[in-house]
Amino acid sequence: HQAEHQTRQKLLENLSPQLHAEVCTALNLPWIEKVYFFKQFMSLIEALETGGAHSAPFRACIADVSRELQTAAFAQKEIFDNVQVLYILSKGLVALNSRVGHNGAVWGEDFVLSDTSLIRPVAGFALTYIEVFFLTREAFMGVIERRRITCPQLGQVVRRYCVRVAVTRGVIAEARRRLQQQRAFPVVGKRGQGSQQTQGSSSSAASAASAAQQLLPGSLEE
Repeated sequence: HQAEHQTRQKLLENLSPQLHAEVCTALNLPWIEKVYFFKQFMSLIEALETGGAHSAPFRACIADVSRELQTAAFAQKEIFDNVQVLYILSKGLVALNSRVGHNGAVWGEDFVLSDTSLIRPVAGFALTYIEVFFLTREAFMGVIERRRITCPQLGQVVRRYCVRVAVTRGVIAEARRRLQQQRAFPVVGKRGQGSQQTQGSSSSAASAASAAQQLLPGSLEE
């Protein structure tokens, strides 16, 4: 599979830019669409095309992402756990923390978050020989930056995803902190309980807001 991918890449280099983009998209779109926010972006493209709108800049974004996809292979029992890297399994079986991923499994979608404390690390353990597509955060953000004038919608879709994930995880983290605090310092009496709950709620909201403020680099900030 890796050899096929490398051969394709060499052939693609000899194509015209337009044909190169079309072939890249055709080859990699089935994999790209397995990623949540890419699927949303493709839905946006389909809606535009249904309405007769010009979608070439959007298709160019997908072509750019397709070109940035790389391949890797791991032997059985090999472990890998890179942070801020998106993975798509194209062959084999892999253990991902407490679940098993098969052909088409996606993990590391939160690689777009700039605050690594909000990223949930996933350790991959190859149950069989596996092959994956992977995309680094640096490469993907490069695509968004290059296309921020001609197609800002990709950055907007990713930003909405980041805000939702960051706020959700910020609230969960704050809830865990409050629970630990309550266990360490139990409150006696209803008055004290109510006071602590009020303070905790305010702190939770502040934490979530703070998390959402630290999502992306300046190129995606409004």
